Amino acid sequence: MQIYTLSNNKAQDMQKERTLKGSGQFTYPTRIGAYAVNIGLVVLYQWQLEKMDTLLYFFVFWCFLFPHLFYAIYQYSKAAPIVEKVALVFDILFAGIAGALFHFAYLPTTIIAVTISSTVMMIGGLRLFLQGMAFYAIGMFLGGAAVQFAVDVQSNYLINVASTVYLAFYSYFFGFMNYQGVIEVKKSKEKIRKINEQLQAQNITIQEQAQLLQEKNEEITTQAEEIRQFNEELIVTLDMINVQRDEIAHKNQALTESINYAKNIQQAVLPRNDTIKQLLGEYFIFYQPKDIVSGDFYYCVEKGGKIILAAVDCTGHGVPGAFMSLIGNDLLNDIVFNQNIVEPHQILEALRQGIRLILRQKETNNRDGMDLALVVIDKMQKTISYAGAKNPFIYISNNEIIHIKADKYHIGGEQKNNDTPFQQHTISYQKGLTFYLFSDGYQDQFGGKEGKKFMLKNMKNLFQSIYTKDLAEQQTILAQTIEKWIREGNENQIDDILVIGVRLN
Repeated sequence: MQIYTLSNNKAQDMQKERTLKGSGQFTYPTRIGAYAVNIGLVVLYQWQLEKMDTLLYFFVFWCFLFPHLFYAIYQYSKAAPIVEKVALVFDILFAGIAGALFHFAYLPTTIIAVTISSTVMMIGGLRLFLQGMAFYAIGMFLGGAAVQFAVDVQSNYLINVASTVYLAFYSYFFGFMNYQGVIEVKKSKEKIRKINEQLQAQNITIQEQAQLLQEKNEEITTQAEEIRQFNEELIVTLDMINVQRDEIAHKNQALTESINYAKNIQQAVLPRNDTIKQLLGEYFIFYQPKDIVSGDFYYCVEKGGKIILAAVDCTGHGVPGAFMSLIGNDLLNDIVFNQNIVEPHQILEALRQGIRLILRQKETNNRDGMDLALVVIDKMQKTISYAGAKNPFIYISNNEIIHIKADKYHIGGEQKNNDTPFQQHTISYQKGLTFYLFSDGYQDQFGGKEGKKFMLKNMKNLFQSIYTKDLAEQQTILAQTIEKWIREGNENQIDDILVIGVRLN
């Protein structure tokens, strides 16, 4: 409906444009011709009657001036249609006056009446025709009054010929106007047709876009429904996850509480600090489990005037390692106090056999066990005896660092050379000797700017740089160094860490 309205409005605008052009620009030269014919016919007729008076001259002057005056007003007027109608009124009025100046002769008067009426009918229809005939009658009355209503019932041959020419001229005018009107109508129809085609094409495009939009809306609606269903499922899933999370959190809390309790048990098993201080004097123990409980543990007892000290690294860490540490601690107590074994190499051998027996490693192929460095300090003889399973013994005397390597055998598990005895090393010491026992957690820790292991070489250099310092300060330096190492590499602690340092006085 909106498309037809646009077409009609456009057509009306075009019709107005055509009407104004046809009424002004086209009729200007035609008016000049028509008025020239009127002047010629009237002058010819009056000349024949020998009545060339002032009225005739006034009529001629006005007929000559009027077309030009009308065109000038029309060109500069903002109300061109009104000017056109006024001009048409004067055209008809002068035609009536011209008929009267012919003394109402039959042929010219009839021709003028017919041409004027047909022209007015063509331009404006019946309503304008009636109005035109009224002005024609007024013109004839005014002209008749001017000639005292003189009537000429006869006209000569020249007047008839001139009247015929006048009729031919107006026929041409009428035909040409009609032809121009037909051309303008055709042009208007063609423009309207093209506009309608464009509007129809736009309408089709709009319909296609509307269809596409509808399909998109349906797709969006479908997706929205799928998202709604997914959200509902997600909410249900999240509720289940929250329930499971709460259950897991509760279990983790219970498990953490159990592990913390196990930590208390493990701490209770480890030697007391006052006992160690009484036996060793000046010492430090840097003990940093990876988890709450540790697979590393330290052992320090006295038997028969000899001090037995060990740094033990059990298989694994956390809870499994903690279980192994309890087994190792109990075995060492049994070996030292029940079996009365105080020689380092013999303690390691007895420990190896005890682990195999308790874990039934021949039957189960279990390979769990431990690595350790163990020393026996005889203060009476001023000697230190050492035996080690993979973990070395390092001491510094007279500013010289000594590295005694451990045997390459693991305590526990079925392996080659199971019956190879452990080697024992004995050194004499003087006052001020400092030695270190440790697990592999410190040296194997990844970190630093290149993300590499700390390595035993760097440990030895660190020991040599700090061994003269107070033992408590040495422990602080060790802790700060490994913490910085881990932080620089953006790493996490990978194993339990145990380092023991002792200075003999």
